[in-house]
Amino acid sequence: MRRIERECSRAQSRPAIGLRWTGLGVALTLALSASAVQAEWVDLSPDRTEMRVLQDDGARTVVECTIDGFERSSINVDGLDYSTFLLPGETVHMTPGAPQLPTLRHSFMIPDEGAMMVRVLERETLVYPSGPVAPSKGHLKRTVDPASVPFEFGPAYTASTAFPEAPATLGEPYIFRDFRGAVLELNPLRYLPASQELEVTTRMVVEIVRAEGEAVNEIHRDAPPQMVDQEFLPLYATVFDNWSDEYYTPIPEPGRCLIISHPSLWSAATRLAEWKLQKGIPTMMLDGTTLGNDANLIKTYVEDRFFEAGGLTYVIIVGDVQQVPTLFGQIENAPSDVQYSRLVGTDFYPDLMVSRLSCQTLDNADYVVEKMIRYELNPEMGETQWFTKGTGIASAESGGTGLTDCQRVQLLENMLLDYTYVEVDRICDPTATKTMVFNALNTGSTMVNYIGHGSGTSWGTTGFNVTDIHNLNNDWKSCFLLDVACTNGQYTMNESFSEAWLRAGSMSDPKAGLGTYGSSLVCSWVPPCIMQNEANRLLVEEVTNTVGGICMGGIMEVLDTEGQDGRILFEEYNILGDCTIPLRTTVPMALALVHEGTYYVDSPTYDVTVTGVENALVSLYRDGVLYGSGYTDASGVVSVPLDVLPTEPMTLTLTVTAYNHETLVQDLPVEWASLAEMLVDNVAIADFGDGTVNGQIEAGETAELLLTLRNDGLEAATGLVGELNAITPGVTVTQPMANYGTVVPGDTGVGDQPYLISVDPTVADGTQLVFELAIDADAGQWDDGFHVTSHAPVFSVKWVHVDDATGDADGRLDAGETGDLLLMIENQGSGDAAGLSGHLLSGSLSLIVQSGVADLGDLASGGEGTLDPRFVLNALPSIVDNRYLLNVRFTGNNGVSQRASFFLPVGGWFDNVENGEGEWVHTPVTGVDEWHLSTDRNASPLGAAAWKFGSSEGGTYADDSDGMLSSPSIGLSGSGELRFSYWIDAELDGEPGVARDGGYVEMILGGETVLLTPDGGYPYTLAAGTSAPEGTGVFSGQAGWNEVVFDLEGYLGAATFVFHFVSDASGSGEGWYVDDVSVLGTQDVSAVDPIGPATLGLQLAAAPNPVVDRTDLVFQLPENGTVDLGIFDANGRRVATVASGAMDAGIHRVEWTRDAALESGVYFVRIQDGTNAKSQRIVLVK
Repeated sequence: MRRIERECSRAQSRPAIGLRWTGLGVALTLALSASAVQAEWVDLSPDRTEMRVLQDDGARTVVECTIDGFERSSINVDGLDYSTFLLPGETVHMTPGAPQLPTLRHSFMIPDEGAMMVRVLERETLVYPSGPVAPSKGHLKRTVDPASVPFEFGPAYTASTAFPEAPATLGEPYIFRDFRGAVLELNPLRYLPASQELEVTTRMVVEIVRAEGEAVNEIHRDAPPQMVDQEFLPLYATVFDNWSDEYYTPIPEPGRCLIISHPSLWSAATRLAEWKLQKGIPTMMLDGTTLGNDANLIKTYVEDRFFEAGGLTYVIIVGDVQQVPTLFGQIENAPSDVQYSRLVGTDFYPDLMVSRLSCQTLDNADYVVEKMIRYELNPEMGETQWFTKGTGIASAESGGTGLTDCQRVQLLENMLLDYTYVEVDRICDPTATKTMVFNALNTGSTMVNYIGHGSGTSWGTTGFNVTDIHNLNNDWKSCFLLDVACTNGQYTMNESFSEAWLRAGSMSDPKAGLGTYGSSLVCSWVPPCIMQNEANRLLVEEVTNTVGGICMGGIMEVLDTEGQDGRILFEEYNILGDCTIPLRTTVPMALALVHEGTYYVDSPTYDVTVTGVENALVSLYRDGVLYGSGYTDASGVVSVPLDVLPTEPMTLTLTVTAYNHETLVQDLPVEWASLAEMLVDNVAIADFGDGTVNGQIEAGETAELLLTLRNDGLEAATGLVGELNAITPGVTVTQPMANYGTVVPGDTGVGDQPYLISVDPTVADGTQLVFELAIDADAGQWDDGFHVTSHAPVFSVKWVHVDDATGDADGRLDAGETGDLLLMIENQGSGDAAGLSGHLLSGSLSLIVQSGVADLGDLASGGEGTLDPRFVLNALPSIVDNRYLLNVRFTGNNGVSQRASFFLPVGGWFDNVENGEGEWVHTPVTGVDEWHLSTDRNASPLGAAAWKFGSSEGGTYADDSDGMLSSPSIGLSGSGELRFSYWIDAELDGEPGVARDGGYVEMILGGETVLLTPDGGYPYTLAAGTSAPEGTGVFSGQAGWNEVVFDLEGYLGAATFVFHFVSDASGSGEGWYVDDVSVLGTQDVSAVDPIGPATLGLQLAAAPNPVVDRTDLVFQLPENGTVDLGIFDANGRRVATVASGAMDAGIHRVEWTRDAALESGVYFVRIQDGTNAKSQRIVLVK
């Protein structure tokens, strides 16, 4: 997260240094003159400044760092100009007397064992004419005015080498609880004192690897842990730049807590421990006097608990330092409870979280403990605005850092306001007063940030002090204080400022705060601000939300970046309060729980769903015993493991806590587990449909489900009640309860009443309606599921009969005709329908529905029926030959509402074979002519006849036959289709896909014969032995009536379609029937009659059109001649010549491939044969 912040800071605008606050960047100008001039940006690269991991295999980490630029400012030192430099979001070298240059310090996880080193693999550098660089004054204490400290120029300014000496270094390894780490320092700006220039590294690649030599702070174990503490997991991800969540999962229950108390405060500490247990935190207690109140012995005890199998996450001390002693820092001897957290290695990184409730009397301890518990369990809800309110208090001084304390507080304010906070009071010198502080705190605030001077008992800004804290009147509206001030946290006093913040008030007069994070000694100007900024960031970015989490996360940022000054800060900063408490930053939201409501003895887990809430802590507790606890997953579900199993009936306390939510506490009965086993044995259905009562459930119906339960267990189940719940969408249970009384083992019981359900009319046919039955008894609970099938009608148009008696009476609607439509409707669903009516809907403006409402009545599953009266449809004279989509909307009882679609061919050529042979011609090629009109079979609705090849006397077709049935001449327009229905019974070969006999279709066009292939191809090919070539595609075998389609795209002119049936010398079948022959895409045949070429006109067609990359140009010449075929744009300019020269009469096809340079748009194909010309519009698209 810190790396992301640093990357983002670069994308901001670049104001003066004094106006930027990007985490660590504030440290850059520490101890420099406030007269620094406006910063300038020096661009180096279009890349952004970032440090990223290129490779990490656990043993070797490769890191790349790129620098896109830096900020340069100028200050005056003893009358001379010196440069200062800043990398936004990064820290600086703060060695007194050495050049104050920016550096990147990031922590990386390293192997458990071995010495480590960093090695530079690649480096790209340039030299920048910086002039003299200003030295650092170091991190000064807040009691020191930086202006009073003179600049010093140390050995780095006269050395022959660069400063810093190395472009990359690796700090001494440390152990942070579970993992080993080290701080990688990269120095992209190095000062060359002899030339007063900077060596600038714009890109660097380094590797962190094992080295020879003695290792420090090692972890000796077989492998790193795969599961880590929930509290520390987000901190690992924040601290280590090479952390990966995919390798580690959180431990599903909270870490252990140790409460150390003085005997005089034992009852208050016990109350706190009981609450921790009730909440779900495993908690132990220690009487410090049993170890002689010896701080070192207490630390040894803490260490022993830490290394136990259960580990240790929290330590809470109850009592003043005279009652439970503290430890002291090894650098400046600071009073330092956090020394109890330094358990693994010699480093300063904390291994657990420590806080103190610094109380001196039992009454005060009782009150402080109540304050802690109430904040979590029952916060003040009378005036809820305090949850979203913060306060910032600061001095007007900057300490030479370029930012005043007030400006820093304002930036923290912006963080909070960008999160959940609605209001933040800003109280800054020189106008700050005590009254302002009283008003801000008395009205309530959850977070207070202070930056300024202080003493053991007061703030420098406003002078607000211990007495004032005791005079607050904020009731239970407790706030947490992140305190940047000297000695406010000096808890070795009788009552320091931080102690008063915690202690002030009583049960009858509650007031003051929840706790503080403050310094026990005089602190420095900037490192505490870095800590405070990081703590706020961790909270508002929801990295962590506990008091201990944000404070420890904040201090580890300083440990990473500030070296020894960070270690000093770690030792002097302590939490007074309860480190386990999650802070509140918004009005608590309600929790919704789903669980069985009863726990049965010996069950290893208990399932709870906290609706929509992840990481809610769910616990089971009673009388000082934590039976089990766990966190909810991303779905809000947790299966709480019970570490202690109840052995008899009792009542447990179920407690649920979650960040920014109300705490929920419920009683959970514990009962003996039943030896009965109840299951659903039978489901009896009674439906109540309107006209569809048939013993099955139809969509749109209500129904009764009468259930029978069976006991497969070993004892009787008494007081049985079943609650039915529908899982399938569209199903509602309107009567969900039934009683089953007592059912003995091996017997069944029927409900005292059926369940009542309703099924939405939109539920699809065949849907499995899934139900769950929750069965409850005097002792025991069971869940069983069952399903029943929902049925629904499914309507389709089986056939359409057109009566165009007022037109040409050919059974086909043509342009300008009006016809009656008779529709045969089929119910293909498994449900019955009743009270049906149909409404015809046209999708074309050229097809006008003149009468479109008809009735059908009842239609059982699998049934057929016609709509009455017939629909009346008019085809406008302008209609184009085509198949048009029409819909019938059906409505009926039980809310039935469906649509059935069908295609209606309009125009073209059509013969339903009901009006005799007409102009059809049939002749034998070989053998016997067996083509004839037959009434044995037909496909036409209401029809009687079809063409048949086969015996007219019944029986089978003849051997060695080749019969040809030719249609009348039909004019083709260059696009369209042939469509007909056929039925066949013909001999197949033994080989799959091979036929001995069969039928196929040819087309005679322009004197040429073309074998037509149906869409999808013929199902068989011919074997040798017939008059047709071997391998010819055919229809054969046994097939009922099928409709087939042949694409006629590109065919132009007068065509005759020929239906061939061929047979070999042996074996036969009933024959081949052909009916309802249709051709769409026709034109007047008299204009293209091949018998009279003298009258044949010039014809032209293009397909496909619109054109993407190619199209076929089909044209017909009436006589031999010279042809010019070209493509022209909309302005008449020729863009392509497709064909030219002498050509014979007849049909020709030329493929034209579009030039890629031609833009999309309208073009024209033009053909000229010397005397005539023809054009067609085409559209080019991409």
